[in-house]
Amino acid sequence: MNILAEEIIEFEKYCLSFYAGSESIYNIGTKEQVVESINEYLSSKALRDIEFDSFDREAVGNIIRTKNKLEAWK
Repeated sequence: MNILAEEIIEFEKYCLSFYAGSESIYNIGTKEQVVESINEYLSSKALRDIEFDSFDREAVGNIIRTKNKLEAWK
């Protein structure tokens, strides 16, 4: 597996731990919603501009919040 694929897998786990399910920190979506939002976010930017950090995670969270009609974080 290449390094980018590994980073994306780790980023998915990271986002899921924050946003999906009763064990997550915020529990604002399902696993499917989180993965769909990650894919939307990754498709919206050049991969070289993504750091897979908390800024990117929060952007994914805002996509989920928008889809679920929750107030976006600022």
